[in-house]
Amino acid sequence: MTEPPDHAAPDLQQPHHDEDPPIGMKSKEPVTIQPDPAADEPETKGTSLRPDSDHNVSCCSIVQAPVQAFIRPGAWIPGCRNIRHHAEVWDISAHIGSAFEAFVSAVQHFQKESDGYMGREKIRIQKMDRKSYNASVFCFTAGAEWLDVVEIQFSKGKKGLLGQDNTAEMSCAIIRSFSSGFIPTIVPFGPLCSMAFFFVPFAGHDGKTGKFTNNERLRQIRERITSQGTEVIVVDETRGCSCL
Repeated sequence: MTEPPDHAAPDLQQPHHDEDPPIGMKSKEPVTIQPDPAADEPETKGTSLRPDSDHNVSCCSIVQAPVQAFIRPGAWIPGCRNIRHHAEVWDISAHIGSAFEAFVSAVQHFQKESDGYMGREKIRIQKMDRKSYNASVFCFTAGAEWLDVVEIQFSKGKKGLLGQDNTAEMSCAIIRSFSSGFIPTIVPFGPLCSMAFFFVPFAGHDGKTGKFTNNERLRQIRERITSQGTEVIVVDETRGCSCL
């Protein structure tokens, strides 16, 4: 018996991609799908990202601001200074080191986010001492760069309202915000001019909301720290430079 002829196996070879396509047909090029970078970014509501405001401060203000913050002519006259100065004492439900880092994180938030009044300012962390737990923050207005200063000093323990039983994990802070002088620091020789016009009465207030800027600034920092999970209670508050 003779075996039936083998059926020819079908040609399963794939066509070569380098062969020229028939005339009148276009070759199909592979399509690469790029991932959407925005898909991995967290959604932000009510705020808009902005570059670090530290880099937007003019060179003139960077040089002159420490001088004006040191001499602070806006705080020379008792009574007049009260409308442009605000101070608070906080009890904080965190160890002193954690409380200090929570404050720094809150300030850095306003450096990067257009959130509230502080989000419209140019903010520069001028001093940050993790050994003595004190910090100084320069807050410049967006245009003319009038200088307000925030100073805070942390200490262990509490003042009396928060953490009645355990003071080891508690801390307290004295924080103040004040307007440094009448002349913006972007003006050449601004500190000298502020010294010459120290007697001019002016109030630090937000033209859009009518609120006192120094009071509003401390409120925003305090609420931002609380939103991060660290409770802050105001034990005392005052206007004027001589009280706290």
